[in-house]
Amino acid sequence: MGDQAPAFMTKAAFARLHGVAKPTVTGWARRGLLVLAADGKRVDVSASNARLGARPTINRGGVAKVLPGRPADQPDKPDGDPANWSRQEALRQREIAQARLAQIEADRAAGLVVPIADVEGAVRAEYHIVRTALLGLASKLAHRLAALQTPEECGALVDAEVRQILTELTRDTAK
Repeated sequence: MGDQAPAFMTKAAFARLHGVAKPTVTGWARRGLLVLAADGKRVDVSASNARLGARPTINRGGVAKVLPGRPADQPDKPDGDPANWSRQEALRQREIAQARLAQIEADRAAGLVVPIADVEGAVRAEYHIVRTALLGLASKLAHRLAALQTPEECGALVDAEVRQILTELTRDTAK
């Protein structure tokens, strides 16, 4: 055989070339990692090596054999699709998620974060107070507005009353 591999070889020879069992090569072919000759029995060595070199170095929690053209010291980063993660990567991602949840719970216990439902309830209660105060404004000012002579006087009265309501609401929330 010499220093160069032949252009085509059998699956068994390709398995020996890569130091794996023939069923492994059959699995590679089934997954489309090999380029086969028209007869489907012989493997195009250089094209198949290129495809195998492009696959992840981490496979199902184990390390895939480093093939030509693939730096051994550069592990793959997982892509965003969990369906493509190895078991080892899935376990690592689960541990990260559990750690994040534990941190959120610790922050919640320390009062650094609150559930969104609690915030929604508090905001809804504040809006109700503001709404009630503003809806009562017309009946509260009606007689006083009727006694005023100019639109400027009416505007000043409404403005002063709105500012007073907002000041009281701010004071109430600061307690």
